[in-house]
Amino acid sequence: VGSWKQQEALGLSTADVAARRLLVRHIDGGEAREVLVSKVATLRDVKLELARVLGVGEDFLRDAYFVRRGDGGASALAESQPLAGSVELLLAGASMEPPRREVAGAPAPSAVAPTPRCTRGRSMFLGEAKDMIKALLLAMSSADIQRVLDGLERQGPEALERGRRMLVYQEWGPILKRFEYPLTDDGFADMRAGIKSFQANAYVRDNAWEVE
Repeated sequence: VGSWKQQEALGLSTADVAARRLLVRHIDGGEAREVLVSKVATLRDVKLELARVLGVGEDFLRDAYFVRRGDGGASALAESQPLAGSVELLLAGASMEPPRREVAGAPAPSAVAPTPRCTRGRSMFLGEAKDMIKALLLAMSSADIQRVLDGLERQGPEALERGRRMLVYQEWGPILKRFEYPLTDDGFADMRAGIKSFQANAYVRDNAWEVE
């Protein structure tokens, strides 16, 4: 009864709060997951239910977000946005694979390098990685930049290293800003790690080494 009174106070009918089924698919493809939410649910509610279905926790809730594809690429959707007529949603920023369970007696994982700090509040997705590689390579491919690099190389390795660092900040800075990365060492490290995370993709694998 209490829930009915609450619905009446909000002006909602039983039909409004009836459950509806949604399909959530990762932006990079893979198997879609079905979630069951109220018709008046927000995208935040969908993410919470998806986290429950996948058996994941705080990291997923912090990193995952829904996107809409458009002519200019994918754009993030506000979590407070209602579902409206949506029947399928695209997720980015976090994996939709269930967490791996520890097996008793299994060897401990080997030590790995620390993950760079996330500097913009969300992870990179594949479309962004490809767009960034194209923009970064284009910025450093002009004849003027190549002449400067050739001159620095003739001055020796120390001059080349100092000059290359300056050029990277100068030419890549606007690109990092466009993709919401800060112009700091952490921002550059976060960007490189995001691109590296998609090395299984042929385009990224074949071109990322030039960014390095």
